[in-house]
This record gives sequence, structure tokens and C-alpha cells, in this order.
Amino acid sequence: MRILLITPPLTQLNTPYPATAYLKGYYTAMGHEVRQLDLGIEVADRVLGSEFLASIGLDKQARLIEPVKRFLRGQDDTLGPRIANRSLLPEGERFAQLDEDNLEWSFGTSGTTDKALHLATLFIEDITDYIREHIDSHFDLVRYAEYLSNDAPTFDPLYTELQQEPSPVDRIMLSLLEQTVAAFQPDRVCLSVPFPGCLYGALRCGQWLKANTQATVEIGGGFPNTEWRQLTDERIYEFCHEVAIDGCKDGDLYCPDFSDLPLDKYLSLTEMTNPMHRLWSMGRWNKMVMAHGCYWHRCAFCDTTLDYIGRYRAPEASTVVDHMERIVKQTGRTGFHFVDEALPPKLLREVAEEILRRGLTVSFWGNIRFERAYTAELCDLLAEAGMVAVSGGVC
Repeated sequence: MRILLITPPLTQLNTPYPATAYLKGYYTAMGHEVRQLDLGIEVADRVLGSEFLASIGLDKQARLIEPVKRFLRGQDDTLGPRIANRSLLPEGERFAQLDEDNLEWSFGTSGTTDKALHLATLFIEDITDYIREHIDSHFDLVRYAEYLSNDAPTFDPLYTELQQEPSPVDRIMLSLLEQTVAAFQPDRVCLSVPFPGCLYGALRCGQWLKANTQATVEIGGGFPNTEWRQLTDERIYEFCHEVAIDGCKDGDLYCPDFSDLPLDKYLSLTEMTNPMHRLWSMGRWNKMVMAHGCYWHRCAFCDTTLDYIGRYRAPEASTVVDHMERIVKQTGRTGFHFVDEALPPKLLREVAEEILRRGLTVSFWGNIRFERAYTAELCDLLAEAGMVAVSGGVC
């Protein structure tokens, strides 16, 4: 079977979301021919491109956008000083909000590259604001038409919008989809929807696929798994044939495969100067899961009945590090963002020890639950193995 896995617009622009990479690892092991399409980065690359910007009258931005994207991709660091001294980029509303004292405190006189990344991000955000306000209200940097699906009590607003003619950005998205489908001729198309800001794009794609292909269209991912478990509105099947709830059996045991994603297109953005916030959007981290589910799964705010949280299963530390080494070879990057609900301290220790035993040089971070298991000795061990930060809470 020929399977096309799609991440619809939009998630993060700095690194691939890992869902389709895990599915590719699984389906390839099952003997299928698999291709991935990250429509988020492809659409952003086209919309934030010289041709489109010139067509909407942003001539100066069109002249600068390709060099700025090369800088944000780490392909032309020498542009940093010109951006940092604020002599190159046109400055819109985002720049008007800059606090010069905070800028100096954050970057000083020697943090030229980091400062330039922040200013280049503001340049991109100014363009995005203009497109959203004047050309296409759906478009944003990390979400697409999210207002139609986020906490919506019914399907009506989203359904009504999907009956309208495609917007300018929709047309770009569907053109990219059509090109991939024509080249690959998939038997099945799986649309992964991790967030509400991806749902509209997924349904637009499903609508086109059902009208123009014979492929079976399936929608799954984090958003349907949490929000559609009591789905009753049958109109959803105008946009797909199947809705997938919960994961592939043992799918988490397979190594994610990023090999056919356009890794040279992702943009390292720095919207906020806060060092922790910058980790989320700056740098092309390899996203992967250390263990399936949550080892704690007792937080009052969390829906522990969901399979991806309640069914905890930890692999061997050697398997985790095997996957890390394989991914480094695929991507050329040694940084990892573990996207577990909460990293298990016991497995973290074993992984750190395995990394040190193999003499690997990697960096990693992820979510933790602050607890007594994180002794000073364990924290020192994790830091030695390459852990650079944690995000977490107490419950």
C-alpha cells in the first residue's frame, strides 16, 4: 500500500512535528511504501516567499525575505550583524513594541546572532500580521484558522467556512497537496491533527482529496483523540472516510523516520527573549518520545483515560539511545526535545548512563514532574549526559 502522511498547517516552523515520522517508521516496518508531507513548512515557505509577497505589494519585504530565511535556517550567519544593527530590515508594529533596555539586557553587545534572530523573527511576524489582516484571515505563524475550531461548541462555524471558496493561502496549500498526490499516487492519506490550529487545513485537504482522488482519507492525531471521542456530527465524513482514535498497536516501539522531510526549510525563530521560551521555537530539535504514556498519570487536570497518557510503557534505555543515534544520522542534528507528558526519572537516569557509556555528544530537554527523585546527584548526571533544560510543574 502507498501511504501519504500529512501534517496540515500549522504547527512549529523550527522543526518537524514527530507524529508522521513515528507513523512512517511503523508503516515502513509493516512493508508499506510511505511518504511524508509537512504542509505547514511548505505553505509557510511559499507564503513567506518573494513571489507571493511581491504579488500582494510588499516589494521591499519580497526583496529581503529569501536572505532572511537563509539566515533563520543557519545558512548565512554573516547576515547577522546587519540585522542586529537594525540597518537592513523595515520595521513595523512588532518593532514598535521593543523595549530597548530589555533588548540590551537580553543580548548585550556580543550576542549579535541571537539578537539578529529575534529581530528577523519580528520581521517575519510583521509580514504575517499584514497577510492575516489584509489578505487571508486564516494565516498565522503557528496556527491556521484556529479560531474556527478552538473550543467550538458545534461544527457549524467550521463547516460553514469550508463551504466557501478556498482563500489565497488555501489555494497555495491545495496546489502543494495536488503536486504531491500526482507524483506519489497514494492509496491512503493520513492527516495528523495534533492541535486545533491544524484542523481547518486538514479538512480542506480532505475535502479536496475526496473530490479528486480515490484514496482513502483518514484523520487522526492529538486533537481528534481528545475532542472527538464522543463524535456525533456525521458531516465530518464529508471530509474523510475514517477517524482514527488512539495509536497504532506498538507503534511507539518503532524509530521515527524524518528522512524525507525538507529539513533545510525549517526556520529558527526567536519570538521571546526568555531563554526557556526560545527553546520551543529556536533550533531544529529532533522531537521524539522517550516512553509511551505518563508514569504518574494521577494529575487532576489530566484525562488519564486517554491511551497516550494512561497506558504507560517504558522501553529499554538502550533502545532509546539506539533511536537517538539513528535520528542523528538522518537529520545531522544532535539536539533532542523529548515530548513525553512527563519524563520518567528512572528511565532518564538509565538513558543518561547509556549516553555516557557510548561516549555520545548530544543535547536534550523535555517536560518533567518536579519530585524528590530529582536529587542533586541525578541532576548532575543528566547535565553531564547533555540535558540542558526542563519545563515542568508540581501537582
